[in-house]
Amino acid sequence: MDVNGGIEERHQTVSGSFYATVAFLIWGGFPAYFKLLDAVPTLELLAHRISWSVVIPLLILFLFRPWKSIIKILKNTRKMKILCLSAMLIAANWYLFIWAATNNHVLDSSLGYFIAPLFSIFLGVIILGEKLRIMQWAALAITVVGVAVLVIQYGQIPWIAILIAITFSSYALIRKVVNVDPITGLFFETTMSLPITVGYLSYLGYMGSGSFISSGVNSSLLLIGTGLISTLPLLFFIASAKRLKLTSLGFFQYLLPTCHFVLAVWIYKEPFSYTQLISFACIWIALAIYTFDIFRNSNDKNVFSR
Repeated sequence: MDVNGGIEERHQTVSGSFYATVAFLIWGGFPAYFKLLDAVPTLELLAHRISWSVVIPLLILFLFRPWKSIIKILKNTRKMKILCLSAMLIAANWYLFIWAATNNHVLDSSLGYFIAPLFSIFLGVIILGEKLRIMQWAALAITVVGVAVLVIQYGQIPWIAILIAITFSSYALIRKVVNVDPITGLFFETTMSLPITVGYLSYLGYMGSGSFISSGVNSSLLLIGTGLISTLPLLFFIASAKRLKLTSLGFFQYLLPTCHFVLAVWIYKEPFSYTQLISFACIWIALAIYTFDIFRNSNDKNVFSR
């Protein structure tokens, strides 16, 4: 047995687990932050979030100057296309979440992020060829039942929740497989959208309908802060995705929707119907089954590592 290899593997597992925990706890508190900006239109809030998210990656790149890696990526058409796709996915996910958080649909975002881990598992199986055991397949089936309950009761698909799950899980998959370091990748993702977002914000400012500055100092500082609170957990998440299996990364995602659920039901008093209770109960049971299966087989040293 390679002792050094085993130590390195455990280090990757511990560090990856730490990064994932921090990332999802920060994301879990996002509704409370964006509720403070519910007077700002969703599209404008998204533009600010993307624009200010460039600052930290740019600062880090300026300090460490990895220009060779940046030039190398610029010359790689395939990587640029992949990063363009990941930029669109994270922008779409941010828009959906902002709309949900500022329009009293935090419960929908909670459901979406509860589904996301299991959708990540599905992508891990279909795209990466990761293997699932019988109990894990059962967890996926129960999740489908949970979503179906809502569809049957309300006569419509919970699009916000499902789209949040799809965009976030697909982003996780892309960032796992593309061979780009977290800082450089995030820099490209944000700068690709920057001309559009800055142009849009400039237009709003010119027309006198923008919220920045005109809405007051506190609101302006909160808008600037959207970049900081978006960048830090995303960097932690990307770092964890590089160290953990996609199916295991899904385990840590449970922290995010749990926080959203608590905020939605106990803090913001959003309506929580009997049908929603059944649906969430199915999701929770599925997550419990999958979690139990992971720890039951934890004697396998590769459960959490790549």
